[in-house]
Amino acid sequence: MNLNSFLKSIKNITFSPTYFLKEYSQFYAHQYLLNPPDYSKYKFLDGKETLEYLLKNKKSFIRLGEGEFSLLYGLDTIAYSQKYYSCLKDSLIKIIKDYNPNSPYFLAVPRLPIEKLTYSGIRKKKKIAYWHKAEAFMRNRLREDCLYGDPLIFKRVLNKDIESFKLWGNKSVLLVGSMVKYFKNKQLELTKKQYLIEAPATDAFREYQNILKDILRVANFRNLKRHDLVILICLGVATKPIIYELSRLGLIAYDMGTYFDSRHEKKLKCF
Repeated sequence: MNLNSFLKSIKNITFSPTYFLKEYSQFYAHQYLLNPPDYSKYKFLDGKETLEYLLKNKKSFIRLGEGEFSLLYGLDTIAYSQKYYSCLKDSLIKIIKDYNPNSPYFLAVPRLPIEKLTYSGIRKKKKIAYWHKAEAFMRNRLREDCLYGDPLIFKRVLNKDIESFKLWGNKSVLLVGSMVKYFKNKQLELTKKQYLIEAPATDAFREYQNILKDILRVANFRNLKRHDLVILICLGVATKPIIYELSRLGLIAYDMGTYFDSRHEKKLKCF
């Protein structure tokens, strides 16, 4: 524990005696008195299976994580570079509610291993209340007739799997986000047919409509065939509703998270 954390804990004990009691009681009640989360009735795919499913079924890919759960439950989302908007929250809820076996997008959600975490482990991640809410969402919103993907495939699997699966292959690739700077400078290249749309690194949802229009404009202007086009988007929480709309138009788009930032950093380390 560093000095700041120690001083903060002392302050909490001094000014709010019930602070630790409340959080510890919540945690241990969940650990020992309540039934642990059971996800056995739901169907989750691992990283490799998720990649295979995307290729075979030609669907868009939307992933939910801490940023999305934070916004859904009204928590601070500044750390995720996105301001809170009620319409953005409504969009996320719609994505979750509309998801079914025939959806044009594949939804990836985390399996939250709360029963395996220590109290200090949860405290390092988020407040206890956050994890309980997220876990409740998992149990109350998932459908037994749906498949769910691994939301970390582009974050955790920065290895040969991504490249060997050829998710973009020889297709035309449209990259959307602040990461296009890596491609402008030729520091990264996916294919010989890649097109760039620069978008804000923060509060991208504010430009939601303009970004959608730019994507469709470039696709039409370049006469890019829908079956030969893959759109890769890195816009944080705002990525989700954009991909939702694109998938309804028959376009394939992937929620890439911070994949290209990590890939760029990895390439720099090679020099």
